[in-house]
Amino acid sequence: MTPRIRSVIAALLILVPAAARADGLDKVLTTNARGILTGLGEKGYANVGVLAFEVQTGGPDGPVTTSLGRMNESMATRLENALILAADEAKPIGIVRGAGRFAAGRDKAATYQTKEGRTKLFADGYPLAWGKTTMKPNAFLVGRVRLDRDWKTATVTLRLFDDRDPSAWRDVPLTGAEAPVTRQTLADLGQSFTVPRLVRKRGGAKELADPFKDEEADKTVVPIVARPVRSGEGRVPEVVPPPAKADAPATGWDGVAELLTFRAYYDGAEVRRDRDGNYPPPKAGQKVHFTVKSPERIGLVLLVNGINTADFDRSSREVGGYVKWVLEPGQEYRIRGYYTDDKVFPFETAERKAAEQVLSELAPRPRFGQIELHVYKELPKGMTVARNGGLRVNVGTAETLAELKREIQANLLAASMPVKKSLIIPGAGEEFAGKKTDFEGTLAAKVVITYSPPDGGSK
Repeated sequence: MTPRIRSVIAALLILVPAAARADGLDKVLTTNARGILTGLGEKGYANVGVLAFEVQTGGPDGPVTTSLGRMNESMATRLENALILAADEAKPIGIVRGAGRFAAGRDKAATYQTKEGRTKLFADGYPLAWGKTTMKPNAFLVGRVRLDRDWKTATVTLRLFDDRDPSAWRDVPLTGAEAPVTRQTLADLGQSFTVPRLVRKRGGAKELADPFKDEEADKTVVPIVARPVRSGEGRVPEVVPPPAKADAPATGWDGVAELLTFRAYYDGAEVRRDRDGNYPPPKAGQKVHFTVKSPERIGLVLLVNGINTADFDRSSREVGGYVKWVLEPGQEYRIRGYYTDDKVFPFETAERKAAEQVLSELAPRPRFGQIELHVYKELPKGMTVARNGGLRVNVGTAETLAELKREIQANLLAASMPVKKSLIIPGAGEEFAGKKTDFEGTLAAKVVITYSPPDGGSK
C-alpha cells in the first residue's frame, strides 16, 4: 500500500537566498583525490570521514558558515566520491559514507568546532562506503570553499584532525585549487541571479555575448542581492553577498520579470512580496498555490522546501538534472502541489513545531521556508547543453569498492546527458495527466524567495 505523502509548507525562517553546468570545483577535487589519499596513507590513516565543508564569503576575512544553500553537504559528497574513484582497490583507505549526517543523527550537538567535540566524533563506529562494515575513522577531513569579494573565483582548502591529537588541525595541500564561479556555483550557494539578455564582451564595444554559450553566460551573470539574512539559531554568521551594480534593484526581480510572472496565493488571495522580495508566512491550514506565466516558451524548475514540484523529486542534484515544467507563451498555469504520475499532492501548511527537523552543523539544513525558481531559455534547434553533476549525487554503498566505483561512474555518465523530457503544467481547473514534452534550455535566472516571519522567525 502506497503511504499518503504529505506536502508540507512550514511557516518558518531558513537561511539564505538558492542553476547549469559543472562549476570547476569537481575538477579541483578529482585532480587532487589521489594525492590526498597518498598523504593520508603516509600518515598511517586506515579509515577517514569527510564532514560538511565550510563556505566563506567576502574574501579571506569574511564570515564562515556551515549552512549556505546546498554547497556544504554537496562538496562533502563530491569529495567522498572523488576519493572512492581514486582509491587503490588492492589496498584502499576506508572512506566513510555520509560521516556528518551519521554523527548528527546520533547527536544533534555534534561539532568539530571544539577539541571536546572533535574527540567525541571518534568515539563510535561509522559505516564505510563499501563492504557493509563499521569502522572508527582515524581522521576527519573538513574542506572550505572561499569566495572572493566579487564572487568571481572560488578557492578550495582542506584540513584534517585525527584521533591521535584531536586538538590539532593539519593542512592538506591541494594544487590548482581555484575555480571560476559559475551559475551552478551560485545555485549551490543559494544565490539568486540573472543572465542579461544582451551583454557586451570586454574586447569590443559593439560585440555582444552569446547568451546560449555557457562560458559567456557564466561570465556575465548578475547576482540578485537582498539584505543578508541571519540564522535564527544564532550560530551562522551573516553572509556577505556579492556586490550589486549601481543601477540594480534591491531584489533584482526586474531582471527576471521579462521571462516569468510568478504569483503566490493563500486561500485564493494573492500575497505580495516585501521589499526584499519575500512572502509573509502562511497560517496553519491555509491552502497555497502559485501561478506562472511567460511571454515565451521556457522551462521552469520550481522547488518548494527543496522538493521539485514537477515530479516530487527530493534528491539534491545540480539543477540541470531536474525534470522541468514547460510553459507555452502567454498561457497562465496553476501549480497547487507536488505532481507525480497522474496525482497531485496539494501543498499543506503546518505550524513550525510540526515541520522542524534536526539541525546540526554536521548535517544538511532542511530548506523549509524556501521557494526556488530556476528559469531556462529554450535553446535553438540542434543545440545541446553540457551537464556534469554526477559527483554530487550520493549513490549509497556497495558490497565492494569495484562495484561502488562502477555505480559512481555510471552516475557520472548519466549526469552528463541532457534532461530533455519535461512536463506540461495543467491549466487552471485542468486535471493533471502527466503530459510530457521535449525541452532543452540554458539557465537564464534563479530566484530564491523565503516565506518567513518578519522578525527573523527564531521563535
